[in-house]
Amino acid sequence: MVVDSRGNFREDNFGKAVAVVNDVTGDSVSASKRQKKGAGGGDPTLVIGDGKEKSDVAKLVKMVMEKNFDPIIIFSFSKKECESLAMQMVAMDLNTAEEKQMIEAVFTSAIDVLSIEDQKLPQIRNLLPMLQRGFGVHHSGLLPILKEMVEILFQEGLIKALFATETFSTGLNMPAKTVCFTHVRKFDGGSFRWVSSGEYIQMSGRAGRRGLDDKGLVVMMLDARMEPSVAKQMLKGAADTLYSEFHLEYNMLLNLMRVEGVEPEELMHRSYRQFQTERLLPALQQKLRRLEGEHESFKIPDEHSIEEYLMLTDQLVAFQQQMRSLLYQPKYALPFLQPGRLVQISLAAEATDETDGSAEGPTHAPVWGAIINFQKALSKSKRGKDDEKPRSKDKEFLIDILVNIRKVSAQQSHRRPIPIPANSDGEALIMAVTLGEIAAISSLRVYIPQDLRSVQSRQNAIKALVEVERRFKGSAPLLDPVKDINVKEDVYRKLERKLEHVEHLLSKNPLSGSSTLATILEPYKQKQACLAEMKALKKEIKGAQSLVMLDELKQRKRILKRLEFISKEGVVTLKGRVASEISTGDELVLTELVFSGFFKELSTPQLCAILSCFVWQDRSESKSKVPQGLEAPFAAVRDMARRICKVANDCQMPMDMDEYVESFSPSLMDTVGAWAQGARFVDVLKSSGILEGSIVRAIRRLEELLRQLGNALRTIGELELAAKCDKAIESIKRDIVFAASLYL
Repeated sequence: MVVDSRGNFREDNFGKAVAVVNDVTGDSVSASKRQKKGAGGGDPTLVIGDGKEKSDVAKLVKMVMEKNFDPIIIFSFSKKECESLAMQMVAMDLNTAEEKQMIEAVFTSAIDVLSIEDQKLPQIRNLLPMLQRGFGVHHSGLLPILKEMVEILFQEGLIKALFATETFSTGLNMPAKTVCFTHVRKFDGGSFRWVSSGEYIQMSGRAGRRGLDDKGLVVMMLDARMEPSVAKQMLKGAADTLYSEFHLEYNMLLNLMRVEGVEPEELMHRSYRQFQTERLLPALQQKLRRLEGEHESFKIPDEHSIEEYLMLTDQLVAFQQQMRSLLYQPKYALPFLQPGRLVQISLAAEATDETDGSAEGPTHAPVWGAIINFQKALSKSKRGKDDEKPRSKDKEFLIDILVNIRKVSAQQSHRRPIPIPANSDGEALIMAVTLGEIAAISSLRVYIPQDLRSVQSRQNAIKALVEVERRFKGSAPLLDPVKDINVKEDVYRKLERKLEHVEHLLSKNPLSGSSTLATILEPYKQKQACLAEMKALKKEIKGAQSLVMLDELKQRKRILKRLEFISKEGVVTLKGRVASEISTGDELVLTELVFSGFFKELSTPQLCAILSCFVWQDRSESKSKVPQGLEAPFAAVRDMARRICKVANDCQMPMDMDEYVESFSPSLMDTVGAWAQGARFVDVLKSSGILEGSIVRAIRRLEELLRQLGNALRTIGELELAAKCDKAIESIKRDIVFAASLYL
């Protein structure tokens, strides 16, 4: 047990557990690495149980049943993985014949409200055999009626093993005796990270039923190397602090402005977010007084010379970086990146520590390596979820470089390698770097063997680097920027002159060449850090003393005035009254489309299809096509979104235009259009490729949006268009999509 009955974290037991897992999986991991082609070696992250996950989970469920630790909730962070793991349990049966009869009775009674066609849906047809064997699945992709059925059966003890996403742990009081985590890292929309202590507490809190169990059991399946400190923070860390999620919306703002005697500022002043901000004020002021005392205590001799020295060194580094960015542009650098060319690379410290974000310094010391090859980086459409930002020029190409790297422990093997000098004790490896990480290009080239897959061949190639460093004492000759690389830009020459001037001033500084430079600079750096912290704290105190989100309120009001949703005097106009009725979709874009007459020419199915762009939130990995006949209306929606975004940016409210426009997704247009034309749900599923529960949730939101839009149209006398919205509601509000809840 990693955490004992008293709640103490047993680091020794954690180390033993990880060691056992490493022993079991070490051989298979080594074999898989040997099978990889090329010298790069791929991602060194260890995925424990990869390829054996079926047997691991099955063994766990079997052990739980044998030791009477059921029921068990197995949490996974992927809907598809929940389905896959449940399907892998097909050979196991956890229920008695009597329990199977009870499940069938509940199931039959629940689906009686559905039509015969809907009862034959694959998701419904496949669920009963799984439930009868004592297994269940719960995630947002399930049909609502099936989710409710699973919840009821789990509460009654008829489901012994439930595969669920983390949403099952929030808002539902459904405890179990055992909880299992299939992963300890999750994707949060930007990158993979460790499960936080708050998330762990929320999910593991389902282990142990009040009045039935003396204690609950939590099992964690390691899917990545984990340090003891990370495990302790996850298992014994504090619950997430409750922070206010209060934020401004145009709909809320317009509704407040419509009420006489009510000001948005008054609501914001009474918000919990304002209360939290003001409550922090005494502690912030006390911290500021302490920092001011520390700042006054610093007595630094010849402070002016130190300040001048640091300013000149900063300028020196800035000019060098600007020159390097010009020198190593693809048009200049690529012709010299032949195999065997010696280059000096300098990596940012944070780039080599992706686990906790800590850094040893701004950069690691530059080291020499030999170029193997280079290639153009993947375009944005081919990159994964972790790299959504557009690449700068120095990241357009990746250069494979043979270099000596620091040896690391098994727990640190998932981090980016740290290059070290060729004559140091390390390991020869080929790593990819960008042009921006190249510090210098040498005029020398060394021989590189064609086959570098073996460790011995890479070590032999590193010996050539050692010999170069020995002969040239670490200072290999470099390519001349003008004579060799042929840089003719005037900007580069100006930077060279500036650099020479700064170097001249630096040489005259009293601290230049001082043997005790580091000792002299340290107190000054501490004083400057204290001063920077004081400035940040003063800004935070000033914000705490003023109204929260006041700047955002002013920006939103400017946007509403520019778009004529409110008058110059702050009175809500006719357009503002329409927008105030809409909360399910983007009220600004919808209102502008209404007043432009956009919806009048659309048929009922087309209206439903276009409005699906406003309610569909799920990300689609593949780019969806716009249905035939709706290209022009969809383009008009995105054009209006661009106009709104431009107005917002003009009013000093920053918005990412590409991201905002892409949020109006056509992924569900074909599906909703077919549903509005009377298509069967089973046919809609075949053409969409989207999970049933996601479609139902989107169509229900669409019905809510149509109802709000109809009410808004009636307020301005557009009765014909309002009637079209009512007709659209009738066309989509049917069958399984709007089946009654089992809880009612």
